[in-house]
Amino acid sequence: MKRNFYDLKQKFPFLDTLSMGMSNDYKSAILCGSNMIRIGTKLFGKEHESYQ
Repeated sequence: MKRNFYDLKQKFPFLDTLSMGMSNDYKSAILCGSNMIRIGTKLFGKEHESYQ
């Protein structure tokens, strides 16, 4: 993905975000070039199932 994102940026310089990864795999996402990661669970814990 990192290479694909780099190639796309050459054609479309306005592309600035590669969003991949969540709390459980953020390290792998960073290694793959992600510059936006969703880490809500790391910050706030697991969501409670009280929405029923």
